[in-house]
Amino acid sequence: MATTYVVTAPYVTVVTGTPDGPKLLGFYAGAHLPDDVSEESLKHHLSLGMIAEQKDAEAALTEPAEPADGLGTLTTVEQPKGNASLEEWTAYATASGMTADELEGLTRDQIRDLYS
Repeated sequence: MATTYVVTAPYVTVVTGTPDGPKLLGFYAGAHLPDDVSEESLKHHLSLGMIAEQKDAEAALTEPAEPADGLGTLTTVEQPKGNASLEEWTAYATASGMTADELEGLTRDQIRDLYS
């Protein structure tokens, strides 16, 4: 039986598999993540305490979260223009929560399409 994960942070974005390829989806606190979330996204969000296994989620949702080491104030990153460089789209995707492993091998257009 597959493990069910629940969002414990106010909001997370994860990479999921779709028939059209990978897609970036957002979920609010308390939402159950779909089964097709990438293993890398799960590990990343688990390590930051942003998601939890369903059996642990109730406690995680009711306890105030401690900020992770190295995190400062929340800043908003402006989405690049459609014709921006691969480097700009990679920086935007990284700032939005994707990992380097998730972005590896993707073209500028593939990264841009994750946010459209």
